[in-house]
Amino acid sequence: AKGNFRFAPVMYLEAAIANIEKMPQSTFDEIIEKYVEMNIAHPFMEGNGRSTRIWIDLILKRSLSRCVDWSQIDKKEYLRAMERSPVDEKPILQLMENALTDGMTVAVKPKVEAMSTMDFGFDLSQAKRVITCEATAYTSAADECGKSDGITASGMMFEVGVVAVDRRQIPLGTKLYIESLDGKYVYGYCIAADTGGAIKGNKVDLAMNTKSECFQFGRRPVRVYIF
Repeated sequence: AKGNFRFAPVMYLEAAIANIEKMPQSTFDEIIEKYVEMNIAHPFMEGNGRSTRIWIDLILKRSLSRCVDWSQIDKKEYLRAMERSPVDEKPILQLMENALTDGMTVAVKPKVEAMSTMDFGFDLSQAKRVITCEATAYTSAADECGKSDGITASGMMFEVGVVAVDRRQIPLGTKLYIESLDGKYVYGYCIAADTGGAIKGNKVDLAMNTKSECFQFGRRPVRVYIF
């Protein structure tokens, strides 16, 4: 629980996530209903509020080509609306609808096409810090992840744009932008949402669709922008 808000018991988390995945997301009202259910599930181990806001912006972009300008939403009003949302979605729906924006354009264009389709609507000059890491790549295959349910360490489903990190270096839920040091390979905007036994210190593991893509990527130094 947090304040007057109670989250789903952990024993029901897997079933709750499965049900949320099946919920429609073709209209704004449907997306908000899905957002409310995800907040009740509260799946992310760290930075849940920030992670779910990134999550809903990605859905809004893909479904409606819109996103939320969170700077337009008063934090206290938002928390009150979220506390009420399990019984009445209208306050949070209205708050977020009033803050919808079409500002999806990224000011800095990558040198080559980015692999990740994630887009957070800001440019690289807004990064809090930039570090150099050694990058590898992985898929959701059981022989690489040790399981086959596709659920990452943060609770987010595996997809291109998910990055495994050492959470002591980069907290889960952190927004990132990754490109090779020579600028010839751009992974693009992504999110720290997973961990791995071999991912320690300044190492990152990039989610990819196929093993052939992973082999082609290999191991290379990358520049990681942290927001």
